[in-house]
Amino acid sequence: MGMNNKLGISSYAYYWATKEMGPNQESSLSAWDLLDKVVLLDLGVLQICENLPLINWDRNDLERLGEAAQQRGVILEAGTRGLDLDSLRAYVKVTHTLGAHILRLTPWSGSETRQHFPLGELREVVDHLLPLCQECDVILAIENHFDLPDQELALFVQQVDDVHVGVCLDTANSVGFLEKPLKTVELLAPFAVSLHLKDFVVTKPTMGYVVAGVPLGQGWLNAQEVIDVVHQAGRQPNILLELWVDPAENYEATLRKEEKWVRQSVAYARHHLVHKQKIFEDTEVS
Repeated sequence: MGMNNKLGISSYAYYWATKEMGPNQESSLSAWDLLDKVVLLDLGVLQICENLPLINWDRNDLERLGEAAQQRGVILEAGTRGLDLDSLRAYVKVTHTLGAHILRLTPWSGSETRQHFPLGELREVVDHLLPLCQECDVILAIENHFDLPDQELALFVQQVDDVHVGVCLDTANSVGFLEKPLKTVELLAPFAVSLHLKDFVVTKPTMGYVVAGVPLGQGWLNAQEVIDVVHQAGRQPNILLELWVDPAENYEATLRKEEKWVRQSVAYARHHLVHKQKIFEDTEVS
């Protein structure tokens, strides 16, 4: 099972469009709609995370989605969060049924306030989950997040020492630990099986500092250097664009802003992230 090293998006690139809100408290995009978006943008990967949960889908519907993605040349990855073992077992099976090989896991405590992360609990869950991952040929990609310091995540994956456990490397999440993005990348790159490119800026409006998202290429992230470091570590994960989009004046304006940011980010990735291995074809966004 090799890494495909293609450009795509996580479903969190469309955070607002997949969120149940608006006049009818419904989301604008389904997983099927998002697949259409990926094809329209001429991308090669879609990671469907918990903002579009697949756990309650019928097996036949999962198979249909997987077959549709394959027919349209799109690689699927799945994503979930939390440490409920039964839920994770179900998600490994969902990933397998989709025909996917990556299950991104955010080991989130459930609070937006930093918590002491139960690393022992994570190890117990992963140990119980590993046989199923091996049977289904699914890699558990643990994402660096606000609750789990990078050094602890790197050591954890190193100690598990199994090809079915790696890291979903996010370039912005560890800013919450006051880590420089490139330091995070250097530490976690040897274990990366999935890569989230997320750009941001740090501003000082009055007292204190604010970290805010921007389209790829318009912030502080050196995306090309990130990719180079990951490749130098011998890894070639799929590269998924994500966004932190602050809402606009209303729901419709927020959706327009999000769509614009996605297209700007895809265009930047195509035209500026040029690597000797020709990750992306230099084509226009349709």
